[in-house]
Amino acid sequence: MKKDKYVCVHLLNDFSGSPNVLKQAIKVMQQNGFEVDVFTSRDTVGFLSDLNGVSYQFISYKNEKNKFLTLFNYLKFQVFLFFHILIKYRNVKNVSFLINTVHPFGAALAGRLLRKKVVYYIHETLIKPDLLKKFLFFIVRLTSSVNIFVSKYLKQEEGFKGSNNHVIYNTLDKDFWEKALKSTGHGRGEIFNIVFLGSNKAYKGVDTFFSLAKRLTNHRDIHFLVMLNAPREEIDLLRKQFVEQRNLTIFDSSNDVHDLYKSASIVLNLSKPDLWIETFGLTLLEAFSYGVPVISPNIGGPLEVVDHGMNGYCIDVTNIEEVIEHILNLKNEKDKYLTFSNNAFEKSKLFQYRMYEKRIKKILF
Repeated sequence: MKKDKYVCVHLLNDFSGSPNVLKQAIKVMQQNGFEVDVFTSRDTVGFLSDLNGVSYQFISYKNEKNKFLTLFNYLKFQVFLFFHILIKYRNVKNVSFLINTVHPFGAALAGRLLRKKVVYYIHETLIKPDLLKKFLFFIVRLTSSVNIFVSKYLKQEEGFKGSNNHVIYNTLDKDFWEKALKSTGHGRGEIFNIVFLGSNKAYKGVDTFFSLAKRLTNHRDIHFLVMLNAPREEIDLLRKQFVEQRNLTIFDSSNDVHDLYKSASIVLNLSKPDLWIETFGLTLLEAFSYGVPVISPNIGGPLEVVDHGMNGYCIDVTNIEEVIEHILNLKNEKDKYLTFSNNAFEKSKLFQYRMYEKRIKKILF
């Protein structure tokens, strides 16, 4: 007897939040006896790389510097998905499709045409241009059987209502939890480490982080650590640019993220709301699992993760003066810091894997 199958489709495999979350969903599928096929980019490395027991279908997709070439690759990817899925799964009875992010619309259209279950895992709200966003969410409404949103904010923002629209907060890999639990200390050593993890994109507030490092150069006991999800050549250019910035260390995503969290005193999420609204903020949860307080935007998904004034601060992160004020507040008030640290770890328990597994099983199967 053949097993039921899930076909999971994700555009660009990297070390960002959405493929990490899909990885967790795939684990749940496999643990419940499903075969899993994964469609994703060929020439990139990320959270979807080398998953055990997964059948891969690769395509040559990558972002280009030329936006028109990127658009061409994107549309080519959709055409490939549509026809490949239509042909490959036309005679497969027990198959469902999970579309990760709203972008792989070709797969959703093929799944709909095959009259199969189409599950959308929706992570984003700010998509440019607006015409593209309207089109993609039109396809979601046209093709999906079930929608999963990573926060209440995202579900409400996009106006989805009804019993087939669900909110499931992100979780962390079991291995991540176990490593975090084994960690000792809380990141408050002689050096107070300010940590940022994210893509090397303007909307993520990378420039704000570098500005903070420059502003606090005279504080010899404060150091800035940044791990960027970016090509090696971009990292090398940044290292050359900031070679004289002695309070700043730049890592690429090949480094062990756990080492960074172990040394972290505060983790920053500096996403600029006018360019990008965080719909969850997985690094916030990762920080909490290590008992590390955070500073995050005061809009979007972070408000559902961070308790302002208890385990972190939700503020206007584009206001550098305000960010500095809260950094120094936690650095200088040790008792407050320890309270925030304990509260952060306790909050992380609400997002443990077993709770995620229980909720998503009800939706997927």
